[in-house]
Amino acid sequence: MTGGRIAEVQTLCVAPAERNGGVGTLLLDTVDAELATMGINDLIIATVAANTAAQRLYERRGLRPIMVQLARFGASPPGMS
Repeated sequence: MTGGRIAEVQTLCVAPAERNGGVGTLLLDTVDAELATMGINDLIIATVAANTAAQRLYERRGLRPIMVQLARFGASPPGMS
């Protein structure tokens, strides 16, 4: 299903004042260019479920949802006080 090597972008952030100005596209263009020089075609990148703008950007670039991650932050597990 994948090639021999897979790249993962762990964090990609654009300052709120700079969003919708093409900065994310330029960053991903740079990532793709660097991966191409290394012969890597497969890329994984994640975003929070509510960040639909990032999801649209990634999907325009050919990425598709493949995993669902669940998390709990700052709360006690059920049954724990």
